[in-house]
Amino acid sequence: MKLEWIRCPICGSKTRDRIRSDTIMKNYPLYCPKCKQETLINVKELQVTVIKAAAEVFFRLVVVYANRQGVTEQLKSENQFLWIYKMNNILACVREIVENEIIYS
Repeated sequence: MKLEWIRCPICGSKTRDRIRSDTIMKNYPLYCPKCKQETLINVKELQVTVIKAAAEVFFRLVVVYANRQGVTEQLKSENQFLWIYKMNNILACVREIVENEIIYS
């Protein structure tokens, strides 16, 4: 049975997961300890396919939420602490939405 490490599709480093030639995964949230990013993948016959839907939705939602809450570059230049506070709140909310609605559903 052939074993291979799953490599991060973003940075290319080894993750903590290994697959065999008979491994099948669907919508698997692959976490990379080096770049600290999570990517959805499918695996079949040692072929890893990246599902970009989660990342695309994440970045689109961050922009939408930031626009709705008035988090702009002007706010960033005027009050950095408030900008950081609001952006961290937005990122946490969007991460929870993407994880619950796309990754773990």
